[in-house]
Parts: sequence; structure tokens; C-alpha cells
Amino acid sequence: MNLERLVSFFSGYLQLLVRGAHLEKFLNLLTSSGLYLWDVKRLGVEVMQIKVRAHAFLRIRRVARQTHTTVKIYQKKGWPFIRRKLVRRKIFWIGAISLIVFLVYLSSFVFIIKVNGFEDGERQQLLINLSRLGLKPGAPRRQLMQRKSLIEREVMIHTPGAVWLGITIRGIVAEVQVVKRKNAPKAVDSCDIVAAKDGVITKMVVIRGVPAVKEGDIVARGDLLISGVEWLTNPETGELEKREVAASGIVTAKVWYDLETVEPKIVWYPEVNQDFFREYRLRWGHKLLPLISFGRRPLHNYYWSRWRRPLYQGRNPFDSVEIIKDTWQKVIWHRKVRSRQEIERSVKNNLGEKLKKLDITVAPSTQVSTQEGNCIRYMTTYEKMEDIAKVLFSRN
Repeated sequence: MNLERLVSFFSGYLQLLVRGAHLEKFLNLLTSSGLYLWDVKRLGVEVMQIKVRAHAFLRIRRVARQTHTTVKIYQKKGWPFIRRKLVRRKIFWIGAISLIVFLVYLSSFVFIIKVNGFEDGERQQLLINLSRLGLKPGAPRRQLMQRKSLIEREVMIHTPGAVWLGITIRGIVAEVQVVKRKNAPKAVDSCDIVAAKDGVITKMVVIRGVPAVKEGDIVARGDLLISGVEWLTNPETGELEKREVAASGIVTAKVWYDLETVEPKIVWYPEVNQDFFREYRLRWGHKLLPLISFGRRPLHNYYWSRWRRPLYQGRNPFDSVEIIKDTWQKVIWHRKVRSRQEIERSVKNNLGEKLKKLDITVAPSTQVSTQEGNCIRYMTTYEKMEDIAKVLFSRN
């Protein structure tokens, strides 16, 4: 069936409307003659819709005269009819071909320069250097491909902040990838390593310096962990000599975070009443002229909103004219006792925000809750392994 319809599309087919009193006889004669019909629909008592191939229309007309029916072409479909319409539209084809040629011509140029690795002032200076060497919007792509290696070398000479630079041209986009030069840190003559947080030391690796604590010791913030002062014995004189070095190492400790959250057991939430007081006024400069008002204005516990509609805007803002609509709605406060599930859910959300800031992903070790009047205080403790080594440059 699909093959027959595919052949019908390439050979062309017609959608016909048939009218008459002998539609069954009309169909029987067509099918007995070997014609292929499909999508036969009866639209009325004496109206029918069929689809046939275009070359069979003359035979259908003969059968229509025999059965005293009227056949009318409703639609012409298929490749032959589409091809005729396309051939007639010469201006369309000329415009389409011209557009394709124009797009192909534009694709031979580079219009977008994309820089990865530099930002702000360094990026602007790099674009200026590339423009001087020919890599700029509107440059022919073929010439850029031929001079790509030369441009990369010349730009590297004029860009001391880059350690590597590569240019990749894809279509109309030229992507410049830059690896920024990283300056080595300044040399440190001497320093100590102190504890950045309170904790229990679990692992200690001394790279340079003298350890002041050992694994299992409890340290407080600011305690000396690795000293940068070494005492060496002079082999010639036998005396102790002091030498200052830049202490370094890794000190891993078990630290604890105590997060406190207080949640009320009773909350009050507002409910805005549907009744309102609305007042329209006209503002002209510094003057407010009342126009009309509706309802009764509440004296206490109300929600106020304002809407403005300018009518005239002068050079001076105080000379403008506008309509102001003020709305007052009464607010009723309701008392609600929170359930245990609501409080715990709120505690979990508050702790999640704090843990995200502290970058803590472990489960809590302990959680203690105490009631204080109408509030519940939660104290949650988290245990985490961290590197608490901190460099201290000055010594007292």
C-alpha cells in the first residue's frame, strides 16, 4: 500500500469530488477496469471524494458519462504538479540561488573573533594586536589560514602575559585560545605554620621545619604546629646556631562545626481581607487633589499599595501630572501552632543553606534540641576532616 502511494506521488494524483445518484455503480466500473483508488470518502448522499492517479482521469470521465455522474478536480498533488509550480516561479529561484551564492561568499570571511583565556584589558589589547596583524572582522578566511602560524608567532612576541596562543578558524568564527602566564610566588625567607581552627590532629606531614605537635594532640586556633626555627650544631665550634626557614607541611585534623537553629512553635501569619478602601487622586506638581474614593479605610493592620498613571511629563519632575490610586486592605492575623514535622523541615532547610556555605557534605554526628519558652533550639554538630595548616609570616 505504501509503495502504491509512493508511486502515485511521483506520477501525480488527483483528489476528485464525484456527484450523482449512481455512485456505487461508478465505483464498481472503476475498480473492475483495474484503476487504483484510495481514500474513498462519502461526504453526503450523492457526494463522494476519491483519489486517483492523474493519467487515469480520461478513463474516469468516460465512466462518469456512462453513470450520469459529475466529476470535478478538487486538488492536484504529487511531484509533477509541484515541479510545474516551481518552474513557473522564476523570480523565486533567481532570488534563492542569489541568496545561496551570497551566503557562500560571506562564509569565506571571518566575522567573529572569540578570545578564551584573557579578560578585560588584556583581552582588548590582544584584539588590537590581532587586528594589526590582519585577524579582524571581515578578513578573508583563506588568507588567514595561510598566515595563521605567522600571526601566532607575532602575537606571542607582543603579548608577554601569554605562555601559549593558538588560533582555530571554524566557518566565520576565529577562536583564539590563550594560556595565561602565571608568575611564581615571591620567595619567603621564614615563616611558621599555625592552626587555623580548633581540632584533633589525625595526620601530620612535615616538609620543612620542626614539628611542634604530634598526631592525636588537641590544638586550638593559633597554636604553633610547625616551627620555622631550626637549631643546628656547628661541627667546628660545637655551638648551637639558629636558622630560620619557611616552614611547610600538611596537617590534617578532625574539626567540629556547631550550628545553632532556633525555631518558634507558634507563628502568626497575615490574611488580607477582600474588603478594601480605594482612593483616586490627581497630583499636579506638589498638590494632591482628591477625585473619588470607595469603601471604608482601616485604621490599624492594613496593607497599602499604590498605582500611578502619568498624564503629562514636564521637564521638571515636580511639574508632571499623574493619577494616583491608593488601596488599603485590612489584614487579619491568625495564630498557628506548628507541628513537629514543620519545625524539623524548617530546621533542615536552614541547615542546608549553612552547610552549603561551609562546604560540609557529611551527616551530623549529634543533634540536641531544647525548649525555651515558645521556641525550640537545635544544636547540630558536624565532624569533618580538614587541613588546618595556616602560614604565619611574622613572629613576636
